[in-house]
Amino acid sequence: MQFNVAVWNSRDRRYKYRLTKIMDLEEANGGKSLKLKSNFQLNPEAAIFLPNRKYLVEESSSSYSPPPPSGDRAVERTTSLDERLEKEKMKAERKAKFEAERAAKSNNEAASKENEKSKAETRAERRAKQEAQRAAKTKAQQQIPSTAKATATAVSKESTQETINQVRVVKAKPVATSRGKRVHFLSHLRQYKSDEPLLKSPPFARGDLHPAMLRLGLQIASGAICGSNARCIAFLQALKQMIVDYVTPSNKELCRDLDDKLDVQVQFLQKCRPISVSTENAVSHFKRKLTAEPSTTADADIKSKLLEAAETYVKESILYAGKTIAELAFDKICDGDVILVFAHSSVVNTVLKTAFSKGTRFHVVVVDSRPKLEGLKTKTCLVRHGIECTYTLINAISYTMQKVTKVFLGAHALLANGYVMSRVGTAQVALVAKAYNVPVLICCETHKFTDKVQIDSFVYNELGNPEDLVRSDESDRLADLPCLDLLHLMYDVTPPDLVSAAITEIGMLPCTSVPVVLRLRR
Repeated sequence: MQFNVAVWNSRDRRYKYRLTKIMDLEEANGGKSLKLKSNFQLNPEAAIFLPNRKYLVEESSSSYSPPPPSGDRAVERTTSLDERLEKEKMKAERKAKFEAERAAKSNNEAASKENEKSKAETRAERRAKQEAQRAAKTKAQQQIPSTAKATATAVSKESTQETINQVRVVKAKPVATSRGKRVHFLSHLRQYKSDEPLLKSPPFARGDLHPAMLRLGLQIASGAICGSNARCIAFLQALKQMIVDYVTPSNKELCRDLDDKLDVQVQFLQKCRPISVSTENAVSHFKRKLTAEPSTTADADIKSKLLEAAETYVKESILYAGKTIAELAFDKICDGDVILVFAHSSVVNTVLKTAFSKGTRFHVVVVDSRPKLEGLKTKTCLVRHGIECTYTLINAISYTMQKVTKVFLGAHALLANGYVMSRVGTAQVALVAKAYNVPVLICCETHKFTDKVQIDSFVYNELGNPEDLVRSDESDRLADLPCLDLLHLMYDVTPPDLVSAAITEIGMLPCTSVPVVLRLRR
């Protein structure tokens, strides 16, 4: 059944027909009720079916023409027409006002853009200003006489020894200067400045610096003393000389005054080069011994105990520890092994020489990297001892690792979270060894253990001379290139999951046992 539904349209003020198909027909309240698809009820006898809507329903057999509105409806239609005209007029006024405001705004923006400089013009002016400043700086440098440089060269060619306060100092090779730029993501690190006036530092200017410490600082800055153990031993030797020459001032206690003077020496060494973890632990150990002495003890007895403590630390924590590590590592070396080592480590060299002297025959692959090329020192030491060696660079390690059976590596420090801090490139060697299922053994004394935590090489590291990365004849040209930054990192960190075990003087331990060892030592 179909019905024509006439819906009242208030806008056009008339009924509009809509042909509707009845979906269901049911009996309700004694009369026929029509349920449409839209779920509203239609009663053929009523005209209104929903609120605010008017309907006229009839069967579709004949066309239906509803009567035109009359009376109140006609008045309502006239009033509605006037309101509509008024609305259209207000709408037209608002639109005209909006267009006028929009045109005025566009004119103001165009005028402001004409007064402002374009980005390209600003960039060009800034570039021209920089070029002028660079040219002025170059001209000023050319006008500076080179007498200081010639004097330094003449002094270096003279006698290699001089006396400072009656202490003979062996001069090392001249310290190279650096003009490298800061690398933006490593600007928080201490930048390499080998040309800063160390002899004009406050400790030296005040006369508080001991000659032995002065010599040590200059040798470390020039690279004559390199290596964690070597720097620690040299520091303790200089400290012993300082204790021997120390005289307690009047109205002062030896322990307090010597502690203050030691801080001054450490400050100078830190200025020469960041102090190694082994040296930090040695300083802490010495200060504990110093503060443990009662003030009633005679100065001579205190100095004697301090000298003995420094000598004992060198023997037990460094020398004897290295020999013990060599004995423990000997059980891990078999005849026919191909052992890979990286760069230079005094402990690893001791391990290999001890195993060879006991009759074990093996082959050593020495992997090296630029710019330090410390592996040359390792290769020379092992060859003189009669050990067969192969020398290669780190860029060929993936090929070399195929024949390797074990990897022995040294360490600068072993961190509290198990990470191994060592010469840059160690992490790459351990990663390649892990890929080839080659065990990696770290030889590290417990005096290199630290409670510091580090998971990357960027939060804390040491920057070397960036000009070591390029040839000397190209350094002047490359230093002035604005698009080139020279980055020379000294250390990297190796995750503990790449290390099989750490060989120490107290046994073979996992790298994650550092906190336990530190707690027992304290």
